[in-house]
Amino acid sequence: MAWLTLALLVLDAIARRRSEYAKEARVIAHFPLWCLALPAIASWVVLMMSQHAWQLQALLFVLQLVLVVTAVRRYQTWPWVVLPLSAVLVLWSGLIAQHQFVGRTTTVGHRSGMDGGFTQNVSAEFKKPELHRFYARLMLINQRGELNDFTCGDPPPRMEFELTLEPEGEWNERLVDVAYSPKINEDQDRCVAFGLSYVVEQALAEVDHGPPIDYGYRRFGGKKQPPYVSGPPRPPICLCDLRDSGHEWVAFSEKQAAELRARR
Repeated sequence: MAWLTLALLVLDAIARRRSEYAKEARVIAHFPLWCLALPAIASWVVLMMSQHAWQLQALLFVLQLVLVVTAVRRYQTWPWVVLPLSAVLVLWSGLIAQHQFVGRTTTVGHRSGMDGGFTQNVSAEFKKPELHRFYARLMLINQRGELNDFTCGDPPPRMEFELTLEPEGEWNERLVDVAYSPKINEDQDRCVAFGLSYVVEQALAEVDHGPPIDYGYRRFGGKKQPPYVSGPPRPPICLCDLRDSGHEWVAFSEKQAAELRARR
């Protein structure tokens, strides 16, 4: 689209240099044709900078239509370049706006504060219905007491979640942003933080059954890298007697737990 737009603008410049009729039409119109390309270029720049600015994209598309209508009306005596250029730019802006609108984020849930969060990669089959099922599953964490094993006897926090489905883009993978409250102390409640990640990963595995997305990554040297497949989530082992030792007290295997105890 960009190259075709450039070619049409160059054609217009050549026509104006060689045709007095085209030059006169430009003077009468008082509207340089390169202005038509500005909304489409701006839409492309916005798309590169953000995958979520769909409202701005809609505004730029409307501006593109207004400029096209203005140009067509003013260049009625010389439509040979204006009409194909207008068609190309409307198509260009429309495709970008459609991509931005279809690919915008979806958010469910509510949390009382901005306290913590992490992301989880999801498959192409994970869409809005799966996002709602995932949220409903996370709402059972408090009811089932799934964090009780990671609190060292303390009352478990009552979790609130806000989930955002981020569609894959040129610069990002497809993922779910898991935001939660209340805030978890990364030192005193370190095992709770790891336990929450474990429980969330388990819940996601119950909902997302699609294969991992192949993003076409390549290793150094050009060899294609297969899609990343994560192993089953591992529950953290809380060494509560080492909680106030000032050293690591969360392990992920019995061997690691024994090594941590041996360092006392």
